[in-house]
Amino acid sequence: MRAAESSRAAAAAMAIASSLGLTARVAPAAEQVAQFEVDLAQRLARAG
Repeated sequence: MRAAESSRAAAAAMAIASSLGLTARVAPAAEQVAQFEVDLAQRLARAG
């Protein structure tokens, strides 16, 4: 993905999340935190 496309995609994701009353955070892929956050969200969802 090109830098311009990446920026537009991140902005779109944050706008959609905001319109739904959700919080969105976009982290660089190099930080490798996405899988941890997905796992944590799934555990929280299962816990209710």
